[in-house]
Order: sequence, then structure tokens, then C-alpha cells
Amino acid sequence: MEMTNENKTFLDRFEKCYSTMNFIWSIIMLAIGGSYMSTAKDGSDDMPIMGEALNMNITTTSEESDPCPNGAAYYIYVGGIIIVLSSLLNIGSKIAKYCATMIASVIMVITDIVVLFWGTGLVFGAWSTWTDNYSKYAADPANYNYCAYAPMVFPFVYLVIKWFFISSMAVLGCCACCACLVAGGAEGSILKR
Repeated sequence: MEMTNENKTFLDRFEKCYSTMNFIWSIIMLAIGGSYMSTAKDGSDDMPIMGEALNMNITTTSEESDPCPNGAAYYIYVGGIIIVLSSLLNIGSKIAKYCATMIASVIMVITDIVVLFWGTGLVFGAWSTWTDNYSKYAADPANYNYCAYAPMVFPFVYLVIKWFFISSMAVLGCCACCACLVAGGAEGSILKR
């Protein structure tokens, strides 16, 4: 089956729309994640190490110094950086019109999948014990993980939308394949008896 110019145009438009939306989401992720990152008492950035980001070391910090110690803000900040970089690589490849387009698209899909699974494990895993009430967390840090409202709810909603979008695209892709098979059968190739 050969791809028509109309299908190529549709796929080009779809890819541009997807890239643009991905870039916008990543900028929002950077903004929210960066605004809720922990800061040391001297005002310098205190980026969490991987163990802290995965909530392996349960320590009580003040809400002002670390508004999201469960790692959700770190996830949306670093995930935003990764997706911005992959989106910029994709945009750069479109401008250059070289064979890097395919490589950049593959890199964008791979990084998107990695960031999606990372966020799914981190945010959904922390969701059941999450609280945005700091005094509740401070009273029982072993049973609760604290994160301010925005850096926890935003990635949750983002991930739900992303998983819905991926599921919808998979279903639409299957429907399109079935339609192509039926259309091919009507022309006498597959379903002809």
C-alpha cells in the first residue's frame, strides 16, 4: 500500500501539531517545576539527588525550603528540560531539512516515552499517600509524602491526558488499518472470495 500525498500532508500536519503541543507542555512543566524546586537556606538551588527524588530518604523539611520533597516538582522540571531539548532538536531538524529529521523524531518519541513512564511511576506511585497539608506530613512523614498542590496535580493531569491521547491514537491507528484492509478488499485484493 502506497502513501498518498494527502496522507503525507495529514501526517506532516499531525507531527507539527504534536511537536508544538509537546513544546508548550514542556515549557509549562519547566515553569511549574522550577517555581516549586527546593532551595537551601542560603538561597542557592538545592537540587535533589536521585534518592531524594524517589523519596527513599524520608526527612522532614520546612515547607518554605522544600515545597515538594516527594520529587514531583523535580520530575516536571527535569522532564520539561528533556522534552524541551528533544523538541528543539526536532524543530532544528525540520529547519535544516536533513536526514536528522528521522533521528530527531525517534529521539523525541523515545525521550517522550521515558519521561512518560518515569512520571507515571513517580507521580502515580506517590499519589495514594500524597498530601498538600504540610502539618499532616510533618506529623507523620513515614505515611505521607508532601508536595504542594500545583506541582503534584499538574503532572497527574498531564499524565492522564497523555495516556488518554496515546490510547486514543492506538485505537484510531487500529481503526485506520482495518479501514485500509476493508478498502483493499473492496478493490479485490484481500477480502475477495
